Amino acid sequence: ANLITGEYYCEHVADMVRTALRTMLEQSSRIRERDPEVIGSITEALVLTGIAMKFAGNSRPASGCEHHMSHFWEMLFLMHGKKAILHGTKVGVAAIACLQMYHMLAEILEAADPDSIEVPALAHLYDMDKEPLADITQETESICRNIFITAKEGKIKARDAMVYMSMRTVRRLLQNSTACISDINHQQMKSKAQGNAYLWMIIQPFISIDQFSIATLTPQERSQFNYVISQLPKSTKFAKTFDIDQRALNYLLPQQLLKMYVLTL
Repeated sequence: ANLITGEYYCEHVADMVRTALRTMLEQSSRIRERDPEVIGSITEALVLTGIAMKFAGNSRPASGCEHHMSHFWEMLFLMHGKKAILHGTKVGVAAIACLQMYHMLAEILEAADPDSIEVPALAHLYDMDKEPLADITQETESICRNIFITAKEGKIKARDAMVYMSMRTVRRLLQNSTACISDINHQQMKSKAQGNAYLWMIIQPFISIDQFSIATLTPQERSQFNYVISQLPKSTKFAKTFDIDQRALNYLLPQQLLKMYVLTL
């Protein structure tokens, strides 16, 4: 919706919802036991989602097309004079149907752009510490080469090819950095090698994004960049994981960002 209609999107709000979801998934096997600790965790997740909705200014953080289906069924039952079904039941059934549609959409997008496989892989990055990630990006070189060949043949303007490549690179850098920060804040690094790989991906935007790249940022990418910028200086887990003086984060990163800003003038 953000890409198609420009709907408001904030990475901070999205991270709050992910935290609530993660809490629910971790406790899901104990819900039937009615454990007081689990009930407390569920309540906390619900409150967190409520705060996320308040920040967003609407119910989007806690509802999507599955709620549209639920409301449609509610109106349909009223029209036909049928007994109402619990809201949670309708949303649960609709969520399964929507998930199947999302999978269908993902298959269509993947078929249209082989490079898009990198994005869903980020959701499982933490568990892929021993996997050869080069396999995920093996098509990237071919795709990029074909873009420049197409420009050389005059089928697209060289300027357009450069803009596209810049936008694609920035998108990947921010997606990687955002995913890594989320993992750092919620997971323990399994090895020094994994930690070093995460560190490199997290600082890449500060090293690689130049004044031209900043000019091509979409509203969503600006939100992601702001998320990265604001999360690092206050992340005690980041400083502890990489043995960095947290106070240094408060002036090293702003210095780099100021340099990037001055270069855009």
